Amino acid sequence: MENLDFEYNFAALDLVRLFHEDKITKEEIIYVFENPKRHREEGGPNLENSVFIDIEYTFKKRILLVAYTFISTTIDFIGAKVADEEDIDNFYCIG
Repeated sequence: MENLDFEYNFAALDLVRLFHEDKITKEEIIYVFENPKRHREEGGPNLENSVFIDIEYTFKKRILLVAYTFISTTIDFIGAKVADEEDIDNFYCIG
């Protein structure tokens, strides 16, 4: 993804829990956002009502799902998890 100088907001995530349970870090979340293999938009029709879901292998060699909303150049991360088999089938293996 082109470097557009986004501002990242992690306030909706429990980063301590994500790290404790699955070793998910801010850097890994940003990596998936900046380098998605697949991208899906849910909701709409306005951006204010849309949730975006990206999926990609991370630098830790695992597939992560990242959900976010955005207004202007602020990305509000609202979810992140290590993808399970169903997530991989539904989000990664489409085409």
